[in-house]
Amino acid sequence: MGFSKLDSGIVNSSIWSEPLATRIVWITILAMKDEHGFVATSIPGLQRTANVSKDEFETAIITLESPDKYSRTESDEGRRIEKVEGGWMVLNNEKYRLHEDIKKEKHREYVKNWRKNKENEGCDITVKSQLITPVSPSVSVSVSLSKPTIEDVKKYCIENKYQTDPSRFWNYYESIGWKVGKNKMKSWHSAIAGWEARDYPKQKRSGFKPYITQ
Repeated sequence: MGFSKLDSGIVNSSIWSEPLATRIVWITILAMKDEHGFVATSIPGLQRTANVSKDEFETAIITLESPDKYSRTESDEGRRIEKVEGGWMVLNNEKYRLHEDIKKEKHREYVKNWRKNKENEGCDITVKSQLITPVSPSVSVSVSLSKPTIEDVKKYCIENKYQTDPSRFWNYYESIGWKVGKNKMKSWHSAIAGWEARDYPKQKRSGFKPYITQ
C-alpha cells in the first residue's frame, strides 16, 4: 500500500523536464513506496508495473539514481532513489511525508477556526469539503525534531524487528547534531528505516552480529 500523494509541486520539479517514460517510472515508485520510502519490488516487477520498455526503464533508473544539480532537494546531491536489497529506497521520502503532514495540519486548523467563527456568529456548524482551502506545497513550515533517547530507538527496533544496532544509530546522529546532510533531521523513524534497508545487508555480509536475533 502506498503512502504518497502527488501534489502540484511535481510539475515544477526538474524531473518534469525528463522524458515521459522517466516521469512514469518515478510516479510509479512514489505510488508503490511504503511509509519509510522502501519500494519492495524487482527490476522486472517495477518495469512491468510502470508499463514502459526495457530501454526506457533502464534510462529512467539511471536518471533517478544519478545526481541532479537542478533538483530542489540538496541532500544526496539530488539523487531520488538508491538500489537496496529487495528493491529501492526513495532518498527524499521525508519531504513527501512532510508535505502531506503540512496539508493535514492546515486542514485541521482551518476546520477549527471555521467552527469557532460559526459558534461566535450563533450559526449551525456544518463543515463542507468544498470550503476547505488546499495548501500549496510551497508553504514554508518550521518542523522541530523530537530527539529520541537510546531507549526510544531500542524500543522502535524491537517493535519493528529491525537488525540495526540502536546504540550505533543513536551515537552517530547524536555526534552530528541529528542532521541529514546539511539539514536538521525531520523523522528519526524514517532515518533508522533507511539504515535498516541500506546498511544492514552490508553489515550482514561482513559478519556483523545483529542487535535482534529473534
